[in-house]
Parts: sequence; structure tokens; C-alpha cells
Amino acid sequence: MIRIIHTRPAVAWLSLAGLMAFSPSAPADNLYDLHTISVHGRSGRPERSTLNIARTGYLGAMCAAAGGPGSRRIIFTLDVPSGHELIEIRAWGKDESTSNDLELSVVEVCQPYLTAGAPTRHTIASISSNTSAGWFWKDLPLGAHVATSNTCGYVLEAHFAQFGQDCDPSGLALTRVLLTTNNPAALIFRDHFE
Repeated sequence: MIRIIHTRPAVAWLSLAGLMAFSPSAPADNLYDLHTISVHGRSGRPERSTLNIARTGYLGAMCAAAGGPGSRRIIFTLDVPSGHELIEIRAWGKDESTSNDLELSVVEVCQPYLTAGAPTRHTIASISSNTSAGWFWKDLPLGAHVATSNTCGYVLEAHFAQFGQDCDPSGLALTRVLLTTNNPAALIFRDHFE
């Protein structure tokens, strides 16, 4: 006796696709465990108490006009776990100033390990808004710099004017910062052969 079984190909393919969608395995080309940290411009703090930070309608930060000596710099602390790779920082802002540019720098400040000594300061990457007109975004590639957060701190510095010069409060603004990191310790070999 011959038994004939009728199947519906569309239902079979949909069932197979559903099983694959809920499978615990991941594609082998997913080699990064990327994390992003986003902060708005108002999250920064002035380097000196004499620096006045104004606010934009986009939660951005502007350096209000200031006279006298001192730095015109706002600092954003980057909370990076030790061992993570700093991949890139993307910053959004506005540059409509004819007298000033927005200078952005990623800085690593390290304390000597188990010894006395002054902290060391190293600029990992920097960029300027001098080629921008109006609203912009800029990337600061960091080259997979490995964070050693047990002895070092990481900050993004936004310079709104040279030391002691007046700021341009209506022409320069930093609205948002996005940090991308990778955790290489979380990588495990994954395939489709389970």
C-alpha cells in the first residue's frame, strides 16, 4: 500500500523560518559586542566656575560671553569599563560663528599605578568644526583604544574659544555626544551547527 502525503510548502517554510528566528545561535560574522553611550550637551560641566554655560532648545550647551582670564572649556566624563575598546565618538553641534570654532578632544588622564606621581594627560583624538557652517556632526575615530579605567579617566573636552578670549554664545553649540565602545571579552565563537 502506498501512502500519499500532501504538504503545504508555504506553511513548511514559515515554520522553518520561525524556528530559525528563535534559535539561540547567532551569525558568525557578528564579531563585536558594541555598546553606545549618549549624552546631551547640558551633561557637560564647565572646567572653571567662572565659565557660564547657556542652554539651547535642543538640550545643547553654549559658552556664554565671558571676559577675563580662564579656560573656555566644557568637560564631558566618559564612563568606560576597563578593557573595553573606545571605537568612535560622534558629536552634533552648531557652528555659525565667524570668530570661533568648536574644538573637540578626547583625553585620557592616568594616575601612576601603585606609585606617587603627577597624572599624565594624553590626547587620543581631536577635531575642529572649522569646515562646518550651521548644524553639523563630526566623527572622532579612536582606533580601538583600550580603556584602562582602573588607573585612567576619559573625558571629551569641548573648547569654545581660546584661553581668555570671549565666547560666541549665539554661534557655537554642542548638542549631543555618542560614544561607541566594544567589549572584546564578551566575544564567544558562535555558529549555525547546533
